[in-house]
Amino acid sequence: MGAYGSQGQRAAQPFQMVVELGKAREFARAVDHPDPIEPCGPVPITFLQSMAFWAGPECSVWPPHRDLSRTLHGQQEFVFHGGPIRVGEELTGLRRVDKTWTKEGKRGGVMDFTQVITDFRDRGGALRAEVRTVTIETGEPSA
Repeated sequence: MGAYGSQGQRAAQPFQMVVELGKAREFARAVDHPDPIEPCGPVPITFLQSMAFWAGPECSVWPPHRDLSRTLHGQQEFVFHGGPIRVGEELTGLRRVDKTWTKEGKRGGVMDFTQVITDFRDRGGALRAEVRTVTIETGEPSA
């Protein structure tokens, strides 16, 4: 199986994410955040999802060219440690597969669930936040 797990996951590489004022303001505007974003101020709680723009394919737990035609986004959860993320913070993100499970679909076929956690740590190594994402890969419907 090599570097890949039972459902094709792999060990991910860490990535750097600097919480920049301009990017935080752009994100806030895009999600219609009601409060102004100030220097050193807190960012919207979902801002960490912009990690998709910071992390390259080497930072993914999934193999390159993964077939997404039957993949669904099941759940997203943001857990913060030590208060909200603030403009100016320098974070290191690392994705990992937390758990996997399987269920039989109501319309037939097996559904494979994967929970991926992205840990965000500050320069001192303290855990600042976790982004927990559940994906669902649907199987072929039974005949």
